[in-house]
Amino acid sequence: MSTTRRGYGRYWLGLLPELGFLLPLLPVTIVGLSVLLTLFWTGVGMIPIVVGVFLVLAALFVARGFGIFELARLRGALFPAITPPRWDRTMRQGSALSKLLAPLVDGHYWLYLLHGSLVNPIVGIVSWSITISWLAVAVSGSPTRSSRCGFPRATGWRFCSICLRRAASSCPTSWRARRSTAPWCSSSARSSC
Repeated sequence: MSTTRRGYGRYWLGLLPELGFLLPLLPVTIVGLSVLLTLFWTGVGMIPIVVGVFLVLAALFVARGFGIFELARLRGALFPAITPPRWDRTMRQGSALSKLLAPLVDGHYWLYLLHGSLVNPIVGIVSWSITISWLAVAVSGSPTRSSRCGFPRATGWRFCSICLRRAASSCPTSWRARRSTAPWCSSSARSSC
């Protein structure tokens, strides 16, 4: 057994922070994807006129910003802390231009750009879709289905005709033989079967 085992109540305590991370995931992902790819590919296209180098550099800085924002969101969702990389832009030797262009040779900037433009959109869209689907089923599906069938009423137990039709279609021979004598079935539900 693990010594870091969480109790069931702690999972419920972590629900709201994790939903706070997952629900805005798609808008954050789409904004990051559109800004990063626009800056990067515009910069790549303009490299021959030198302006493109600075646009690619801007894309790398924006990718760094989105990466730091993602780490802050993960910490806010109570996930274990991830150590961010060291962002050393200063070179020990060289001119001011080489110090300015240092992020172009730093692998962490390129990894953050790759994460923000390829990995995060794929994982974000899949995670957000699963979250919305499960949340919709949990919030709306369960109470609706249980409130239709089998709750006691003032006149006793009543099952609706939808439930009787489903049961009759799933087991046609035995159910149809018993449905007219079922004690819980009201006369209006029996007549609509």
